[in-house]
Amino acid sequence: MDSTWSSNPAYINSSPARVVPALRVASWNVSGLGQLFQNGAPVDVRYPGIAKTIVHRLQAPHIIALQEMSVAMAGRDGRPVSADQTAKILIDAIKTAGGPEYRYCECAPIKNSNGGPHDTNIRCGFLYRPDRVELAAPIANPKAGTTPAHSLPAAYVMKSPAGLRMLNHNPALIAPNADIFEGARKPLVAQFIDRMTGETFFITNVHLSAHYRKVHETADALKHLEARRLQQANVTLDFQTKLDRLISQLGERPTTHRIVLGDFNMPHTHHSNQEPALDAVGIFEQHGMTLVSAPLQHNHIRRFGESLPPIDHVLVSATLQDRVVGLDEPSIQSHKPSLTDHNPIQLHIAPARIQEISPLSR
Repeated sequence: MDSTWSSNPAYINSSPARVVPALRVASWNVSGLGQLFQNGAPVDVRYPGIAKTIVHRLQAPHIIALQEMSVAMAGRDGRPVSADQTAKILIDAIKTAGGPEYRYCECAPIKNSNGGPHDTNIRCGFLYRPDRVELAAPIANPKAGTTPAHSLPAAYVMKSPAGLRMLNHNPALIAPNADIFEGARKPLVAQFIDRMTGETFFITNVHLSAHYRKVHETADALKHLEARRLQQANVTLDFQTKLDRLISQLGERPTTHRIVLGDFNMPHTHHSNQEPALDAVGIFEQHGMTLVSAPLQHNHIRRFGESLPPIDHVLVSATLQDRVVGLDEPSIQSHKPSLTDHNPIQLHIAPARIQEISPLSR
C-alpha cells in the first residue's frame, strides 16, 4: 500500500504480524496558493514547485495540513468560497510530479471573513491519501433542526455505535462564531482513521492571527495581536480538553489520538527544567500535549526582510509522545522562484505494539 513513497523504517505490528510503515503527517503554510487567477485561469507559478516538494522532499505524506489555501473571488459577500479548484490543480500537479492520489477537504469560509488580503479568502484545509487514511463518517444529530443557509459547520464530538465520531460534519471548525475568530482563520479539525491500524486521529489545523511587525504596526497593536492569538489558542485548547476528557471517559485512549499543528504565527520559547512558556504553544504543553517540532537553528524563515525562528509547530497528545520516530523540517527558502515563506514540517508516527525492523528495500 505504502511501499512506493516511503524510504523510512517499517515496523512489524505484533498482533497480527505484518509490516506497517509509519504514519506521516505534515503541515505547511502555502502562502495564499490559488489567489492568482486571470480570466478564470490559474496563473500562480508555484504549483509545480510545491508539488515536487511534497513528492520528493517529503516523500508524499499521508496527511498534509495546509494553511492559506486560497481562491480569488469577486462578487457578493456573505457566501461560502470553496478552494476545491485550487486543491484540484495542486493534486494534479502532485500526480504530474510522480506522486500518489490525494483528496482534499475543508470548510469553505464566508467570502472575505478569514482575514488576509481582500478577495483572497485564505483558509485551512487537508490533503490526505485514501490509500492509507480515510475521513471518519460523521454521525447525524436527530435533534438538529434546519441548518441556516451559509452557516459554518461547528465541531462537536460524541459517542456512536462505531465509537467517537464528529457530529454532523467532518471536517468542522472549532468555535467558528466566536468573536475572537472574527476576521481570522478558524481552526479546522478532522477525524481520520488509519486504514492499516484502525487507530483514530483527531487533527486540528490552526493558523493564528498574524504576529510579526509590519511598518504600520505600533507596539500597542502588536500587544493586541499577541493577546488575540493567545485567546484563539485558549479556545482551541478548550476543545482539545473536552475531547480528551470524552476519550478518557469512553475508554478509547489507547487507540484515539490528538494532534494540533499549523502556523502559530510566533516562535516558541523553550525553558529547560522550567514550566512551559505562556505563549500559544506553551498553553498546550501545560495541558499535557508535547511539542515535537523544536526550532532548528538552520531552519529559520524569511518574513518582512528578516530571518526569523520557525513559527510553525506540531504538538501531540500523551498517547503519541513515545511513538514519534522522525521529524522532517526541510528548508525550501532558497528555492527559485520562491514557493512560500514557511518551511514544511513532517511527523513520523510508529504504529502501536510494534517492533522496529531494518528499513525495507522498497
